[in-house]
Amino acid sequence: MRPLLSGRDAVADGIRACVLQHGLSVSTQQIAEHLGIPEEELYHQYGTKTSLLAKALGYDQLLPLMHRVQAGPEPGPLKDQIREIAEALTRYYVESLPSVMALWSATASHPLGDGSDSADDPRDEVPASQGRHVLAGWFQRAQESGRLADFDVNAAA
Repeated sequence: MRPLLSGRDAVADGIRACVLQHGLSVSTQQIAEHLGIPEEELYHQYGTKTSLLAKALGYDQLLPLMHRVQAGPEPGPLKDQIREIAEALTRYYVESLPSVMALWSATASHPLGDGSDSADDPRDEVPASQGRHVLAGWFQRAQESGRLADFDVNAAA
């Protein structure tokens, strides 16, 4: 076992290195061994392998925004809210897309799953799919309240 890595960035770097080395089939045991920690500690810290990978790729940075979007739309101009959502998503993707694409190309598949919506437990659904559903719900609620015209909310999300 390697010495325990310290710091959030070192742990995320270690997780990404394991995925690059072993692909998506990397086990949590392999990741734990690489990090020098017990596998149980990974589950204690992250809950699921999907959550672990999501945190390593920075999806957790979007959680505060997703909680607001899930509760909205808020009172006030929708144009400003849509702009705020789009700017936050753009910042995230500009910062994270290079890492995600490197992992995707190195593993020959999507780093967090196949993108299907057929997860047995919605908490294990691919984070990008969770975000799409949350944003579609925001659009749907805005339509239902008469604040947006009718359009395909899933396509927009």
